[in-house]
Amino acid sequence: KTRILPASESEGPEWDTKRREEFMKLVGNDTHVLASRKKVSGRKGKRFNLLRMIWIYTIKADGRKKARLCVQGCKDWEKKDILSSSPTLGRESFRLVLFALTQMRWECLSGDVPNAFLQQDGSLWDREIYCIAPDCLGFGSDDILHMQKAAYWLVDAPLQWYATLDKWFS
Repeated sequence: KTRILPASESEGPEWDTKRREEFMKLVGNDTHVLASRKKVSGRKGKRFNLLRMIWIYTIKADGRKKARLCVQGCKDWEKKDILSSSPTLGRESFRLVLFALTQMRWECLSGDVPNAFLQQDGSLWDREIYCIAPDCLGFGSDDILHMQKAAYWLVDAPLQWYATLDKWFS
């Protein structure tokens, strides 16, 4: 079973490497562009959504360590006003599918898309979200990240991933 660790237990060179690898995945998938807090906050008549980013540390059942950089979506003041539901399979529906597969003697295959939310089509996302990166990433005090995609823990991230798949399969 995956175990979530507190930040105090996630120190040292191995975790530093995991944090660096995770941030490079965000950079490699064009999830954000660097912006100036002063320029963004200086726009007249426009409130901007500035959220913090936090690290979530886990140890998987097989012993792999993982650091995931997440946006604190719980603080998103737009979260109640945006569409966030995406078509997913509930537990009962999943059981019905497995039952049908068994009855038909069909093989069931599954897969995983690594860093799925980071690979979404940014052109389908129309929100303006800015993030304060954790200190360990070395950004200046005026630097903020202008998100180009719905990152982990934003309420609409699953819907944006679904929209990307829908566009790709259409």
